[in-house]
Amino acid sequence: MSNKVYDVLKDISLCWMPLGIAFVGVCLEALNVPSAGVVMTILVAANTFLGGVVKYYKSKYDREGE
Repeated sequence: MSNKVYDVLKDISLCWMPLGIAFVGVCLEALNVPSAGVVMTILVAANTFLGGVVKYYKSKYDREGE
């Protein structure tokens, strides 16, 4: 994975995705969407997965640098 791709994924998983998830969650609750909890669970799981991928590649990069 290139440094540019890593940096983009890191920015998405640590900043933009959590902000978007929070915004979507607030909107769904404000609109009384019945399945808001399910949608939020799926979005948070996707963000957690992406964070794990980023962490894996960072660890791999750090090991290769030693």
